[in-house]
Amino acid sequence: MPTRTRGAYEADRAALEIKAQAGFRHLRIAGRDVRDYDPALGPGLGCLAVLKDHGFVADPGGYVAALARAFEAEGGRLHRTEVDALRIEDGAVSGVMAGGEALSADRVLVTAGVGARALLAGLGLTLPLESERGYHYQLASGDGGPRQPLMVAEGAFVATPMAAGTRLAGVLEFGGTEAGPSEAPFALIRKQGARAFPGLDWQGATRWMGHRPGLPDSLPLLGEVGPKGLWAGVGHHHVGLTAGPKTGRLLAEAMLDRRPNIDLAPYGAARFGLTR
Repeated sequence: MPTRTRGAYEADRAALEIKAQAGFRHLRIAGRDVRDYDPALGPGLGCLAVLKDHGFVADPGGYVAALARAFEAEGGRLHRTEVDALRIEDGAVSGVMAGGEALSADRVLVTAGVGARALLAGLGLTLPLESERGYHYQLASGDGGPRQPLMVAEGAFVATPMAAGTRLAGVLEFGGTEAGPSEAPFALIRKQGARAFPGLDWQGATRWMGHRPGLPDSLPLLGEVGPKGLWAGVGHHHVGLTAGPKTGRLLAEAMLDRRPNIDLAPYGAARFGLTR
């Protein structure tokens, strides 16, 4: 985590101490040693907090595609279509309507991100789910970018070396799901990115805005909602890629009437009045 000055580093000490309590202690690097650590960093950054033992996914699309292949190899079936509605009969879920086709099931798990709000609303269930709109630049080249993920504190963005080039991602914006992207977040990321990494190659850069699903208490919803057999796993804010595997295991156990190894009550639907 690069900062411009020692003072900026000190201002973030509370967050670093919380990470240390969770087992992620950091090494502080300052002055000319910052450039020795990563030559891509600009001269305006004078202090660096290095946290080790982290991993990252350089190709999220490839990662998810591999999961889909593994699912099919174990007997699962994928239907690549849009879900139109949830089917309910006699107070219990009976399947979904997808692409004009009725698919039968006695258990349905909704993991549609911010789209879960509309699906549940079709059953009269109000979920206080909001889109935390996120923005990023995907650079076609890794030239001038970091050799490992770096969060630049003053710019409030993360630079990551991806399989397809450097990605600069950040910004949280509440703007709903209907409005198009705002220009200001893109301008901010580009300005701060160029300042932190002066050697970046911006040719061929593409821009993206997406919807990260957030609930008001910052916890995901994991559990049965509304009609019998209807389950949800939504609201992971910015950590869906990393929290997804654990969520899948916990919900699979709960849906098969096995006891998960953690108490799911704090994540349940009762806190939003969505239980049966």
